[in-house]
Amino acid sequence: MATTFKLYADKMGATDPTTYIGRDGDIFYDPDSGALKRSDGVTPGGIPITSEGLTVQDDTLTSDYYIYVGNPANKLSSFQDYRRINTGFTYDQEFTHLDQAFKFIMENPLDEAGYADYIGANRKASYVIALEENATHTTNPVIGHYGFHLWNVNSQVVLLNQNALSTTPATAECYAVIDDDLKLWGIPLFQLARYDLRFTGEIDCQGHVHMRTASNVSGFANSIIENSIRLRDSYALLNGFEMKPSSTFCRIDISDNSVLDMNPGANIDQTNGSFEIRAYTNSFLIYRTGGESVPFKRIIASDSTILMSNANLIMEEYISLGDSRLTLAGQLTSNQGQITFNTASAKLSLGRNSQLTYTSLIDVGFGTSHQIGGKTVAYNDPLLFLHKTNWEDGIITVNTGATQNTIGQSEGTFRLPSIDTTARNALTPANGDMIYNTTDSKLQGYQAGAWINIDGT
Repeated sequence: MATTFKLYADKMGATDPTTYIGRDGDIFYDPDSGALKRSDGVTPGGIPITSEGLTVQDDTLTSDYYIYVGNPANKLSSFQDYRRINTGFTYDQEFTHLDQAFKFIMENPLDEAGYADYIGANRKASYVIALEENATHTTNPVIGHYGFHLWNVNSQVVLLNQNALSTTPATAECYAVIDDDLKLWGIPLFQLARYDLRFTGEIDCQGHVHMRTASNVSGFANSIIENSIRLRDSYALLNGFEMKPSSTFCRIDISDNSVLDMNPGANIDQTNGSFEIRAYTNSFLIYRTGGESVPFKRIIASDSTILMSNANLIMEEYISLGDSRLTLAGQLTSNQGQITFNTASAKLSLGRNSQLTYTSLIDVGFGTSHQIGGKTVAYNDPLLFLHKTNWEDGIITVNTGATQNTIGQSEGTFRLPSIDTTARNALTPANGDMIYNTTDSKLQGYQAGAWINIDGT
């Protein structure tokens, strides 16, 4: 077995460096020549390490590793990097199919320092896959499996349209279509270009995948998602994509401690389908808009949180919450935070320990009754239409159609509005209304056209 030596400082007194031999592998300094030398155990004065025996790695990140996927006849012979900083690049590898490129990346990983043996002396920051534009990309028929699979890669991977690399980018639609499911496992950073990609298959991430939009990539038009997005134990930040579901079975599906932060570049296009939201097992979805009314088929959440920012909801079917929270955050003055039930089958189905927060409710479908905490509530119950209504811990609204009204809550308290006399007098009350007057510290009711203290004083 070979012997390993470690370097350490050792002053050897009046030893002549020109005659010093030492042990094989010793490194020593020659003050006469000002050079480091290596001993081979034989040669007096050692061997200068600048000529042999020592390789020092250059830690400079030279560039990304560029891979072309598509028809070889349509690849760029020279291009600029996707950050549009430098020109004169050429592809390091090329393949006809995306799954071939994924296989190459998995078999030739960049290590933690961004270095791979096959690259030689130059270190690469990440893999950049450039897809042929105006082309539909399917899996290699020779391999015979479905979907594009990439797993357990330590490096960053960027997926973009070759148009982003051109020094004269296209000025017309030039989508690269990913026509099979994209399945990712254990990828520390997978970036999808914001422009010129179209996903007709599902995007499926699991096992600590970090996926986000490569917003620094330019192009002609926003990338398009036409199928489901699924996250399991993963994180995704998607900005600028257009959502154009191709069927009624498309889902935004997150589970197992996942986080999805979406800010689409346009409202959902329901020409060919619709999306539903499903959030399970301690997951968190943020859906950001510019104030649009966003249509969804269903929203289902269990042990999760959904935040709709500056949005109104238009529901085809039900909102179902169990141990979950759905919040529509927006400005009341801008009519944000509304929920519209657009069909007869649209309704609320809220279980125990759930909370729904919105500014107002509109029912144009005249649907069936809602299910709140296991109780049936009439679809047109006026208390459902109050501003900033919260459903929490099994609280049940009053059903105005019932012969006897009850509050379906077995514990806790029922709280009346607390206002002062000035605010009370500004109301337009009806007989039977009740408040707590903070000026008089009294429960008060409106009876026979006048406010009275309920205790009779």
